[in-house]
Amino acid sequence: MLKKCRRPAAVISPISSRSTLLSSLCRSSFLSVSFIFLLMTMVGLSGCSVEQQTKIAHVKGTLAWMRSDWNDAVLYFYEAESLAAELSDDTIKPYTDFALASSYLMQGEDEAASGKLQNGFETAPEILRAHRFYQQGIIAFHSKDYAEAAALFRKSLELSGRDTAAKINYELSKKLSDTQREMQHQAPQQTSEDPEADLTDSIILDIIRKREQTEWKKTQRESEPAINDY
Repeated sequence: MLKKCRRPAAVISPISSRSTLLSSLCRSSFLSVSFIFLLMTMVGLSGCSVEQQTKIAHVKGTLAWMRSDWNDAVLYFYEAESLAAELSDDTIKPYTDFALASSYLMQGEDEAASGKLQNGFETAPEILRAHRFYQQGIIAFHSKDYAEAAALFRKSLELSGRDTAAKINYELSKKLSDTQREMQHQAPQQTSEDPEADLTDSIILDIIRKREQTEWKKTQRESEPAINDY
């Protein structure tokens, strides 16, 4: 129901949007954090120290994740987590917990993912904490706790205000939360068969229309100089 991959020009139908939107967002969030971790580990990957083995296991997990091999990803991330426990440096653990949570989310194991996002992020970098709130928002959205999802996406935005996906998901969650609250005061026969799904599709289609308009205007601006040359 939420948005997954950030391709502005892609057209998503209402049916496919509900089945693919959430995982794309999870993928985008994971890859952003993984890129940061990979930058941290570019130096000193060779050797046999525990720290080096931990980083290598994490990189292997990331590669497995990118192949959509969730089982191998979980195994490598757990190996990295086990090795990291032997180190006095706690900076790696939040990245490993986030990676495991992302792997569980892609497998639909929201409870396991939630457990990995609970503790250890207090001193993590701001961008990692933003993505942690973002993933927690996805879990809350999955469970139809739209008010909580909106609150979590808002926290993510407070740390990373330029995240377009978080803005979209905050707006979607807020509107669904308002609808959910209104439904509680209506008689069952007065509600549509699936009003939440109807509203979700409406918002997603509105977002798609706005993106298409933006792309069209951009194309028009780019073509103007060529037209004026004639």
